[in-house]
Amino acid sequence: MNFETLHNPNTGSFAAFIADNMRWPFPVVREKYARGRTLLICGAGPSLRDGVEYIQRGVDDVWGCNSALNWLTDNEHRVTHGVTVDQSERMFDMWAKAPDVIYYLASSVHPGLVSTLVKQRRTKIAFFHSFTSVEGEGDLYMKWCSVRGPTICVGDGLNTVNRAVDVAGYLGYRKIYVAGADCAFGADGSFHADESHETPGKVVHTASPEFLDMIGADRPWDTSADMLMSAIDLVKKQRLIGDKLEFVGDTLPNAMRDLNDEILDRCMRWATREEVDANCSHPKVSDNGRRPESASLTTGDAIDGH
Repeated sequence: MNFETLHNPNTGSFAAFIADNMRWPFPVVREKYARGRTLLICGAGPSLRDGVEYIQRGVDDVWGCNSALNWLTDNEHRVTHGVTVDQSERMFDMWAKAPDVIYYLASSVHPGLVSTLVKQRRTKIAFFHSFTSVEGEGDLYMKWCSVRGPTICVGDGLNTVNRAVDVAGYLGYRKIYVAGADCAFGADGSFHADESHETPGKVVHTASPEFLDMIGADRPWDTSADMLMSAIDLVKKQRLIGDKLEFVGDTLPNAMRDLNDEILDRCMRWATREEVDANCSHPKVSDNGRRPESASLTTGDAIDGH
């Protein structure tokens, strides 16, 4: 995998974003603030449709991550929080019609997103920190701490859902359900809960028969290196947390949950390689980001350790 596919065009501005967001008069997320409560964290993957039953069962809080917040509100489902670590300007449009909920934002989000929320009088906001690896980041967070008090700095996984799980743990939730964290296309070929298929710029791989056999899958899996990395992180996180964390629906983390650590580590090494090696065909990406028919994901070295 070429790491340029994970590059955020705003990387050079992250330090400035963190410093600028300190001016807002909003608190930071506080430890144990939600102690004893139950939570459903929603990503925007197709399996979110399966997670609705947990909302109906009456979990205390429902977090919508990024566009999942839109899907939940558009479909008139209860949602209590919006959560993001996304630093891009796309969030301005995504949350242009933000519902009246509590917002948990990484301190590294684009300050324009905070302005977008404030202009809509959405001011129930609290910040947490999300590791970005920019120079001087630790000093900035120490300055935040001196002004706003301590909060968590999360750094696992590559997306909002992964990092939201750690925020939820810090808040003290006793049970955390996760829906919509597919880390792959759905069985129907859709990429989002709204049944859309577009994933512009993603290098997508179709899992090989060997990989499917290894995880005991009964359907094809199409994913990308960054999504595979996030799936592995979620599986390992569940093993660390135990029954407190539960994945909902037909997702790649659920499909991989019984793999041993050695195989997961080998899958991670594959996902972080600069180039797809002899175990994988060279990936192709269509102009609109739809999954290519000819790309193949295999994990030959992982199979040996099964």
